[in-house]
Amino acid sequence: MKDRPAATPDVAESSASGIDSFLLSYIRTHPGQGFGAIVQAAQGACHVSRTTAARHLSRLVRFGTILQLSEGSYVIGDRTAATANAIAEVRWSDYTVVVNPDGSARIFIAQEWRVVAGEVDHIDFFSPKPPRRFIWWSSSAARLTRIPATRAVTRQTTHRLTWNTPVTARDSAWQWYRICYDLRPTYRMAFTPRGPSTSTGDTNHPDNEFETVEVKSRTRPFLQRLVPEAQVRLHVILPEGYPFGRVQCHVRLLAESARFDEPEEKRLARLGKEPGHQFGLRRDGTSFTLSVPRPLVDRHYEIAWSLPTVAGYRRWLSALSRQWAR
Repeated sequence: MKDRPAATPDVAESSASGIDSFLLSYIRTHPGQGFGAIVQAAQGACHVSRTTAARHLSRLVRFGTILQLSEGSYVIGDRTAATANAIAEVRWSDYTVVVNPDGSARIFIAQEWRVVAGEVDHIDFFSPKPPRRFIWWSSSAARLTRIPATRAVTRQTTHRLTWNTPVTARDSAWQWYRICYDLRPTYRMAFTPRGPSTSTGDTNHPDNEFETVEVKSRTRPFLQRLVPEAQVRLHVILPEGYPFGRVQCHVRLLAESARFDEPEEKRLARLGKEPGHQFGLRRDGTSFTLSVPRPLVDRHYEIAWSLPTVAGYRRWLSALSRQWAR
């Protein structure tokens, strides 16, 4: 018996398009039907196997074109629902903070990601204080809108990056965005010593400042997850000669920031001692880098540094002023 010749790409694409078109038309005219009825109808109309019909139905659900309701029935999706139910994968997330002597800073953020379910038409970036400038770049054509804190749902200044064409699960290509913005004085550069706290369970550390990077499982307006080969990286660059003290790495739970993830901290500590790579916490002068392979979602990966006293900070500023005056 001769082997059946393989379908050409054009024929295969036409066949797939025909099944998808039938499913969309059938669900539009028969809203609320369940999986079995829809698959059986596709089998009879398109002359395909149950497995093929089910695969196409699952594929359209993943794209967000069709929505599966909580009770198991199916309806045609809309753009708002497709975005709200979208899932994105993150492969690389990089956060860099360059701190200035007065506590202002320049922030650089870069992320590599793709949509694996539904579609994403925008992403929001929040700032408690309005940044002085906001520079951005995206691998897909987009536009930026600034939403004042008074009109934003979160009551924070929001910069919304909206793609001209929504990014969907139909395109498996990895996407990039990069942003840069300047913050007004935000970071504490010194502390005033005080007596020991009389309250129990006090987790505040007024003699420390810190910065974190994280990948949240839920971000506005979609879900996120990490691929197995994902990496996150946090850079903190303090001013040259700034009299900071001890620098530490911590991993905190996003939902309970007072709790530490001790196993994850120990893993990063081991990585930091291994030669031949740059994982863990590394230092180069006043620059610190925390590189995390295979990170966990909903964790604060933190670099914390001890602050000088107000007197020590003022002495450093005076010396810095004299140096600039030369």
